[in-house]
Amino acid sequence: MEKTTLSNRQSIRVGNYFYNYVIKRFFDFIFSLLSLIILSPLFLLITIVLLFQNKGHPCFAQTRVGANEKNFTLFKFRTLPISMPSYVTSEELIIDKKAIGGFRYFLRKSGLDELPQLLNIVKGDMSFIGPRPAISVDKDLLKLRKTNGSYLLRPGLTGLAQINSLRYFRIEEKAKFDGEYNKKISFLMDLKLLLKTISFVVRR
Repeated sequence: MEKTTLSNRQSIRVGNYFYNYVIKRFFDFIFSLLSLIILSPLFLLITIVLLFQNKGHPCFAQTRVGANEKNFTLFKFRTLPISMPSYVTSEELIIDKKAIGGFRYFLRKSGLDELPQLLNIVKGDMSFIGPRPAISVDKDLLKLRKTNGSYLLRPGLTGLAQINSLRYFRIEEKAKFDGEYNKKISFLMDLKLLLKTISFVVRR
Protein backbone atom coordinates (compact mmCIF):
# COMPACT_ATOMS: atom_id res chain seq x y z
CA MET A 1 0.00 0.00 0.00
CA GLU A 2 1.27 3.42 -0.95
CA LYS A 3 2.71 5.32 2.02
CA THR A 4 1.46 8.75 3.00
CA THR A 5 4.19 11.39 3.15
CA LEU A 6 4.88 13.35 6.34
CA SER A 7 3.48 16.53 4.81
CA ASN A 8 0.25 14.74 3.91
CA ARG A 9 -0.04 13.27 7.40
CA GLN A 10 0.33 16.75 8.85
CA SER A 11 -2.37 18.16 6.57
CA ILE A 12 -4.86 15.31 7.13
CA ARG A 13 -6.23 15.45 10.68
CA VAL A 14 -9.28 14.35 12.60
CA GLY A 15 -11.79 17.21 12.59
CA ASN A 16 -12.14 17.37 16.40
CA TYR A 17 -9.01 15.71 17.77
CA PHE A 18 -9.70 16.01 21.53
CA TYR A 19 -13.31 14.86 21.22
CA ASN A 20 -12.44 11.86 19.04
CA TYR A 21 -9.52 10.51 21.08
CA VAL A 22 -10.58 11.41 24.62
CA ILE A 23 -14.24 12.21 25.14
CA LYS A 24 -15.63 9.89 22.49
CA ARG A 25 -13.49 6.97 23.64
CA PHE A 26 -14.71 7.46 27.22
CA PHE A 27 -18.38 7.35 26.19
CA ASP A 28 -17.74 4.43 23.82
CA PHE A 29 -16.28 2.33 26.62
CA ILE A 30 -18.95 3.13 29.21
CA PHE A 31 -21.97 2.68 26.96
CA SER A 32 -20.68 -0.41 25.14
CA LEU A 33 -20.05 -2.10 28.49
CA LEU A 34 -23.52 -1.17 29.75
CA SER A 35 -25.06 -2.32 26.47
CA LEU A 36 -23.38 -5.71 26.76
CA ILE A 37 -24.82 -6.15 30.25
CA ILE A 38 -28.34 -4.98 29.34
CA LEU A 39 -28.48 -6.96 26.08
CA SER A 40 -26.92 -10.15 27.49
CA PRO A 41 -30.29 -12.04 27.43
CA LEU A 42 -30.71 -11.16 23.74
CA PHE A 43 -27.12 -12.22 23.04
CA LEU A 44 -27.79 -15.56 24.74
CA LEU A 45 -31.02 -16.15 22.82
CA ILE A 46 -29.46 -15.39 19.42
CA THR A 47 -26.42 -17.52 20.24
CA ILE A 48 -28.55 -20.53 21.18
CA VAL A 49 -30.63 -20.33 17.99
CA LEU A 50 -27.53 -19.93 15.79
CA LEU A 51 -25.78 -22.84 17.52
CA PHE A 52 -28.45 -25.09 16.04
CA GLN A 53 -28.80 -23.34 12.69
CA ASN A 54 -25.06 -23.02 12.05
CA LYS A 55 -24.02 -26.44 13.33
CA GLY A 56 -22.18 -25.10 16.37
CA HIS A 57 -20.84 -21.86 14.84
CA PRO A 58 -22.94 -18.92 16.14
CA CYS A 59 -20.27 -16.27 15.64
CA PHE A 60 -18.01 -15.09 12.87
CA ALA A 61 -14.58 -13.46 13.22
CA GLN A 62 -12.81 -11.65 10.41
CA THR A 63 -9.75 -9.43 10.03
CA ARG A 64 -10.72 -5.83 9.22
CA VAL A 65 -8.77 -2.61 8.70
CA GLY A 66 -9.04 -0.23 11.66
CA ALA A 67 -7.82 3.24 12.58
CA ASN A 68 -4.48 4.21 11.07
CA GLU A 69 -4.74 1.14 8.81
CA LYS A 70 -4.08 -1.28 11.69
CA ASN A 71 -5.79 -4.65 11.40
CA PHE A 72 -8.09 -6.02 14.09
CA THR A 73 -10.47 -8.97 14.51
CA LEU A 74 -14.12 -8.05 14.05
CA PHE A 75 -16.93 -10.13 15.60
CA LYS A 76 -20.40 -10.76 14.17
CA PHE A 77 -23.20 -13.27 14.51
CA ARG A 78 -22.86 -15.71 11.62
CA THR A 79 -25.74 -15.18 9.20
CA LEU A 80 -24.19 -16.51 6.00
CA PRO A 81 -23.44 -20.15 5.12
CA ILE A 82 -20.09 -21.52 6.29
CA SER A 83 -19.27 -22.19 2.63
CA MET A 84 -19.36 -18.44 1.88
CA PRO A 85 -15.90 -16.99 1.00
CA SER A 86 -14.22 -15.27 3.96
CA TYR A 87 -13.41 -12.07 2.08
CA VAL A 88 -16.18 -10.61 -0.03
CA THR A 89 -17.03 -6.93 -0.41
CA SER A 90 -20.50 -5.58 0.29
CA GLU A 91 -20.86 -4.70 -3.40
CA GLU A 92 -20.28 -8.35 -4.36
CA LEU A 93 -22.60 -9.81 -1.72
CA ILE A 94 -26.16 -10.68 -2.70
CA ILE A 95 -28.44 -11.56 0.21
CA ASP A 96 -30.80 -14.42 -0.61
CA LYS A 97 -33.49 -15.02 2.04
CA LYS A 98 -34.07 -18.61 0.97
CA ALA A 99 -30.35 -19.41 0.99
CA ILE A 100 -29.59 -18.17 4.51
CA GLY A 101 -32.91 -18.87 6.25
CA GLY A 102 -35.57 -16.69 7.85
CA PHE A 103 -33.98 -16.06 11.28
CA ARG A 104 -30.50 -15.35 9.95
CA TYR A 105 -31.98 -13.16 7.22
CA PHE A 106 -33.85 -11.20 9.90
CA LEU A 107 -30.66 -10.72 11.93
CA ARG A 108 -28.79 -9.40 8.91
CA LYS A 109 -31.50 -7.10 7.58
CA SER A 110 -32.22 -5.64 11.03
CA GLY A 111 -28.53 -5.15 11.84
CA LEU A 112 -28.71 -7.34 14.95
CA ASP A 113 -25.93 -9.51 13.53
CA GLU A 114 -23.58 -6.60 14.35
CA LEU A 115 -24.22 -6.73 18.11
CA PRO A 116 -21.02 -8.70 18.94
CA GLN A 117 -19.08 -5.64 17.75
CA LEU A 118 -19.90 -4.13 21.14
CA LEU A 119 -16.94 -6.26 22.25
CA ASN A 120 -14.79 -4.50 19.65
CA ILE A 121 -15.92 -1.13 21.04
CA VAL A 122 -15.04 -2.14 24.60
CA LYS A 123 -11.58 -3.22 23.40
CA GLY A 124 -11.04 0.07 21.57
CA ASP A 125 -10.92 -1.41 18.06
CA MET A 126 -14.13 0.37 17.10
CA SER A 127 -16.50 3.18 18.05
CA PHE A 128 -20.30 3.43 18.02
CA ILE A 129 -20.08 5.97 15.18
CA GLY A 130 -17.52 6.02 12.38
CA PRO A 131 -16.72 4.62 8.94
CA ARG A 132 -17.73 0.98 8.64
CA PRO A 133 -14.64 -1.29 8.98
CA ALA A 134 -13.35 -2.32 5.57
CA ILE A 135 -11.71 -5.59 4.60
CA SER A 136 -8.26 -5.63 3.06
CA VAL A 137 -9.56 -6.33 -0.47
CA ASP A 138 -11.56 -3.06 -0.40
CA LYS A 139 -8.49 -1.34 -1.83
CA ASP A 140 -10.38 1.43 -3.66
CA LEU A 141 -12.33 2.38 -0.53
CA LEU A 142 -9.20 2.30 1.64
CA LYS A 143 -7.36 4.52 -0.82
CA LEU A 144 -10.19 7.08 -0.82
CA ARG A 145 -10.32 7.07 2.98
CA LYS A 146 -6.60 7.72 3.09
CA THR A 147 -7.12 10.72 0.82
CA ASN A 148 -9.90 12.30 2.91
CA GLY A 149 -8.37 11.47 6.30
CA SER A 150 -11.15 9.17 7.54
CA TYR A 151 -8.64 6.31 7.84
CA LEU A 152 -7.53 8.01 11.09
CA LEU A 153 -10.89 7.29 12.72
CA ARG A 154 -11.91 4.16 14.61
CA PRO A 155 -14.38 2.18 12.48
CA GLY A 156 -17.98 2.46 13.64
CA LEU A 157 -20.91 0.21 14.40
CA THR A 158 -22.82 2.67 12.24
CA GLY A 159 -21.97 5.91 10.47
CA LEU A 160 -22.99 8.74 8.21
CA ALA A 161 -22.70 6.59 5.07
CA GLN A 162 -24.89 3.84 6.57
CA ILE A 163 -27.66 6.30 7.54
CA ASN A 164 -27.81 7.30 3.85
CA SER A 165 -27.32 3.77 2.49
CA LEU A 166 -30.79 3.51 0.99
CA ARG A 167 -29.71 5.95 -1.70
CA TYR A 168 -25.92 5.64 -1.79
CA PHE A 169 -24.08 2.42 -2.59
CA ARG A 170 -21.07 3.38 -4.70
CA ILE A 171 -17.65 3.30 -3.03
CA GLU A 172 -16.95 6.91 -4.00
CA GLU A 173 -20.13 8.07 -2.29
CA LYS A 174 -19.45 6.03 0.85
CA ALA A 175 -15.95 7.50 1.07
CA LYS A 176 -17.38 10.99 0.57
CA PHE A 177 -19.61 10.53 3.62
CA ASP A 178 -16.66 9.17 5.62
CA GLY A 179 -14.61 12.25 4.77
CA GLU A 180 -17.51 14.56 5.63
CA TYR A 181 -17.90 12.88 9.02
CA ASN A 182 -14.17 13.28 9.70
CA LYS A 183 -14.44 17.03 9.13
CA LYS A 184 -17.63 17.57 11.15
CA ILE A 185 -17.19 15.03 13.95
CA SER A 186 -18.83 16.19 17.20
CA PHE A 187 -20.86 14.91 20.13
CA LEU A 188 -24.13 16.27 18.71
CA MET A 189 -23.47 14.68 15.33
CA ASP A 190 -22.68 11.32 16.91
CA LEU A 191 -25.82 11.49 19.08
CA LYS A 192 -27.97 12.29 16.06
CA LEU A 193 -26.55 9.40 14.02
CA LEU A 194 -26.89 6.99 16.95
CA LEU A 195 -30.55 7.89 17.53
CA LYS A 196 -31.30 7.49 13.82
CA THR A 197 -29.65 4.06 13.85
CA ILE A 198 -31.61 2.92 16.93
CA SER A 199 -34.83 4.11 15.30
CA PHE A 200 -34.01 2.16 12.15
CA VAL A 201 -33.26 -1.06 14.07
CA VAL A 202 -36.44 -0.76 16.18
CA ARG A 203 -38.58 -0.25 13.07
CA ARG A 204 -37.01 -3.33 11.50
